Amino acid sequence: EAQWEILAQLTEDFFSGAGQRLTRRTFFAVGDEKQSIFSFQGAAPNKFLEMHRDFKKRVTAVDEKFAEVPLTLSFRSSPDILKAVDEVFAVEPHYRGLLADAREKPPPHEAWKASLPGIVELWDIECKGEGEEPRDWQLPLDQFDDHDPPVKVAQRIAARIEAMLDPLSHERVEGEHPGSSRPIRPSDFLILVRKRDAFFEAMIRALKERNIPTAGADRLKLGEHIAVMDLIAAAQAALLPEDDLTLATVLKSPLIGLDDNDLLALAPKRSASLYEALTRSTELWHIKAVQRIEAWRARVAACTPFDFFMQILGPEGGREHFLARLGPEANDAIDEFLRLTLTHEREEAPALATFLSRFEALELEIKRDMDQAEDNVRVMTVHAAKGLEAKIIFLPDTCSLPAPQSAPCLFPVGDPRQPLIVWSPKKAGDPAPVAAARLQQKEMQEAEYRRLLYVAMTRAEERLIIAGYQGVREAPDECWYRIVRRSLEPGAEVVPDPVDSMLTILRRGQSRDVATADSTAATAMARVELPDWIRMPARAEPRIAAVQPSRASDLRGGAGSAAALDRGRLLHSLLQHLPGLSSDGRSAAGERYLAARAPNLSADERAALLQSALAVLDDAACAPLFAPGSLAEVEIAATVALPPGASADVAGRIDRLAANSAEVLFCDFKTGAAPASLKATPVAYIAQAALYGAVLAAIYPGRRVRSFLIWVDGPRIFELPPDMLDEALRGLPATP
Repeated sequence: EAQWEILAQLTEDFFSGAGQRLTRRTFFAVGDEKQSIFSFQGAAPNKFLEMHRDFKKRVTAVDEKFAEVPLTLSFRSSPDILKAVDEVFAVEPHYRGLLADAREKPPPHEAWKASLPGIVELWDIECKGEGEEPRDWQLPLDQFDDHDPPVKVAQRIAARIEAMLDPLSHERVEGEHPGSSRPIRPSDFLILVRKRDAFFEAMIRALKERNIPTAGADRLKLGEHIAVMDLIAAAQAALLPEDDLTLATVLKSPLIGLDDNDLLALAPKRSASLYEALTRSTELWHIKAVQRIEAWRARVAACTPFDFFMQILGPEGGREHFLARLGPEANDAIDEFLRLTLTHEREEAPALATFLSRFEALELEIKRDMDQAEDNVRVMTVHAAKGLEAKIIFLPDTCSLPAPQSAPCLFPVGDPRQPLIVWSPKKAGDPAPVAAARLQQKEMQEAEYRRLLYVAMTRAEERLIIAGYQGVREAPDECWYRIVRRSLEPGAEVVPDPVDSMLTILRRGQSRDVATADSTAATAMARVELPDWIRMPARAEPRIAAVQPSRASDLRGGAGSAAALDRGRLLHSLLQHLPGLSSDGRSAAGERYLAARAPNLSADERAALLQSALAVLDDAACAPLFAPGSLAEVEIAATVALPPGASADVAGRIDRLAANSAEVLFCDFKTGAAPASLKATPVAYIAQAALYGAVLAAIYPGRRVRSFLIWVDGPRIFELPPDMLDEALRGLPATP
């Protein structure tokens, strides 16, 4: 409502009179309250109607034209899909709350794709069968097993998708041009749910178990995923094995694999820490656990966080163990976690303890843009799918109503402009005004629940498949499934399920004529057996640690004060970011940057730093290095040949790089006093440039590589001749 007030004020000038201009002014507003589903973000669909009436009243009062244009033309869905939507929302209990005016019935839709065939399917509700074995009592209460109806629905959907994707299947969807057809792709499927719960995870698991390309969860709370929690616990145990609770967590995780009986044989009546008791045990499993933890402890000081976790997940088989226990959807969380470790290594000095501290401070939720999910099946909530579409939509989560606990305990009563807020957790004690407010809140929630169904159904272009599952209680009459079935069952026919002939489905609409489909021979993909070497650790390379050109002074000698290093970092940052700004804005931006990053320096010192950077940017000799398309702070890694016949691994960062079709230019910025001449240049600087030049010559074969050293104070610019660089390479020690 606050946004509507802002819009009202922004449009107020439209009604303020003729003004200075004589041109006819127009006002255009578009909206669809049927798709208002974000009340939890403050959406107020009733305000759309209020503003509509207000504008109409004010425009017609001065004898101007007010045109009401209903948006009934759909550019997405087939006529059969739209007909089903119209029939579902044709009766008053179903369309109540769909429009802001409760008395108004939504108009019928028109299809832009008038000849596009469409199908609507209704599957029977999946129920718990009589006489089935009870669920495993060891499973968490919010986790399903294979006998639970949600898992059966997920597996049935996955089987149907697998059959439709089979190369031998003749099922088709519309191609790029009207009237054409093509085979179905994974990206044609969109599975919509009301909430991300255990079914959501079961659906992703069922797809991945059949090797169906899947985009994974559209949102992932990384720190709450059990695989990530186990990896964090492993790192904490490596740093501090005396933490009994963390150690017990790791011992029961898939990374080690002990169970309750193993811990009961070890933990009670111990005289010291759990780790000491573990080291004294003679049980084989306990000995192996100690060996695994000791390997982690030895790795802490020698490995970066990424290397630490990759050793656990790769050669030690951690990923395989996670997938065996948690299912293939654990891959998403593991991969995102590894990306986070790489980000940590790029942004600061990598250390496992530092990474754990940073991670614990994060509340990280990974959000994927599912509109850019490539050729994958997408599973997401209806809210997240608003604005998206797909050839084939599955609606499996249709038998539950909005959770009662989502209803508020605070109710506005009295004057709507200045309401009194009343807290009432139970309706049994509500006075009449609060009871009325509670009823209004309930009706608004139910209305949005029906609008959510409208949004879900209208995401479909050619096929809409509706399923459902229920527990002990039967699905209520007001749920999505009952609403749709009551409306569509009279006009549907009973047909066998295409995958399981023992089942039947209700179907209406027309299928695409598969006789015209391209029936070229195809064979189903066989399961790929992985070779043995993929599980074996990679053999050690014959070369050792990489030479870092930026530390070439370590090879030849040299040092600098802390103040000089700070000054150098500031100048490098200025020369990295200022070239991207216009020449007029560089000075002000540089002043703001230095004031924020170097408050301990005096104003004169900051001004001198900025002037040095601007002098480099303004020097004509440096212009090619800052040309459009040039790059700053370019990280490189390569193996270069050293004469005679030796080699070295090189990893470093080039301060500035510019490449065109004929040549490659790069430079290294230096601070402090410039040498009197090129011959007086420190050998370490020349060796650094020689290594960079050798790497770039391998990356850009056939182009001339030119190397520059730029002393910022001045500036003083030296181009290093090739013979000087070759001599520097010959003087470098080769990597064994």
